[in-house]
Amino acid sequence: MIYLGIDPGKTGALAIPDCRLVEDMPNGPHALLELLSTWPASVTAVIERQQAMPVTGRAASFVIGEGYGIIQGVLAARRVPYRIINAATWKRQMGLTADKEMVRAKARELFPWAELHLKKHEGRAHALMLAEWGRRFA
Repeated sequence: MIYLGIDPGKTGALAIPDCRLVEDMPNGPHALLELLSTWPASVTAVIERQQAMPVTGRAASFVIGEGYGIIQGVLAARRVPYRIINAATWKRQMGLTADKEMVRAKARELFPWAELHLKKHEGRAHALMLAEWGRRFA
């Protein structure tokens, strides 16, 4: 089984470590559909669950929900099965904490070929680790 890790959001990313593919989240449904159409179709996606936070305003919560729904819709249109997992759950099972730098360090260790050297690459690291969680636990 090949897993596609998806860290939703504006600074999120998608990754298929088995194919050495990692990309920042495309902007909009058409760009996401176009990207996925060039990647292997026989994958199972693992998506980090998104939710509104108490400090997030209504407008921002709407944007988060809209992007999260677009991802699920594009996966459904491409007939890609997916599983949604809470961040706390996959991180705990992978021996990680909420510390984003810890996640990036672990991803650099497991995937030395991936470009993860900048702090802004945390979405890529999360996507890689979500796919690895799928490989190990799904």
